[in-house]
Amino acid sequence: MNKAIIIGRLNKSGVNFNDNFEEDPKCRFKLEVKERWQDNERTELVNIFAAGKDAKKMRTSRIGDLVFVKGLANNGKYEKEGENIYYYEIESKSLRIIKENGDLRQEGLYQNEITLIGHLGIDPKVFNDGKVTGFSIACNEYDGEKETTRWFNVSTFNGMAKAAAKYLSKGRLVSVEGKIRTREYEKDNEIKTATSIVANKWKALDPNPKRKNRKEYPESADNAYANDDIPL
Repeated sequence: MNKAIIIGRLNKSGVNFNDNFEEDPKCRFKLEVKERWQDNERTELVNIFAAGKDAKKMRTSRIGDLVFVKGLANNGKYEKEGENIYYYEIESKSLRIIKENGDLRQEGLYQNEITLIGHLGIDPKVFNDGKVTGFSIACNEYDGEKETTRWFNVSTFNGMAKAAAKYLSKGRLVSVEGKIRTREYEKDNEIKTATSIVANKWKALDPNPKRKNRKEYPESADNAYANDDIPL
């Protein structure tokens, strides 16, 4: 399973349409998703890819519009100035621009939800004295013609982190419910952005695989997916 629901406002960077839009409509844009916890507010930037009729709907969009997107999480990489750039985005399967009346803005509709089911590609890694545990999972999808495997990085915290480190291992089938989160880090004296999924809930769906069979499972993908201007 790979399902995502995002509701956010069109970022000031606007919409990037492909050159041959009339023949093959495609676009990419960023949504700002606001979240409030106690007295703190956080804004997450989520990359969105749309094609066909969904891309055409974005022709009428304006900066600040509230946009609903239902789709699936996707990731990949492209080369820029000799460097591999990893990206993370939501591929739209259903999209609409939410109408607002004048100054009446629907600020309570923001949403950032991801649900995944897949196999762990590595044993969980523990950080920050056991307060954080990270792992990657592979989600397999079949579109009627071919099977595609997508890798996603997941982080868990506190009690869930300790349980993940204790009970999860390479090869286990798990379901994960969470949110897209980005963080900045420094590499080669440059500030980069990595994207992962912070789990609100996870659940093992199979018995713990025997250690002797774990080598049969595929290896995980690169661990740092970066936000960037993704080419169409």
